[in-house]
Amino acid sequence: MSHQTEMWQVYLYQDVEVTVIQQWVDPFGTAMLRFGLTRDGEVLAVGMSETEFLAEATFLRAEGDELVEGAR
Repeated sequence: MSHQTEMWQVYLYQDVEVTVIQQWVDPFGTAMLRFGLTRDGEVLAVGMSETEFLAEATFLRAEGDELVEGAR
């Protein structure tokens, strides 16, 4: 199973710009990803299947900021 997204790509998801920050394949062979955004100095992140994410997300650009929890 290969991913359709790449690390650090930026998408519009539910009217918010988010960045892909982690990818993996679960034990059932499903491509999964975690995306995040920085809000009030904190990194907020959500994980879900890549298929579910791409059903609602719109690609914006190839390179976003690297989100690091705790970084300011």
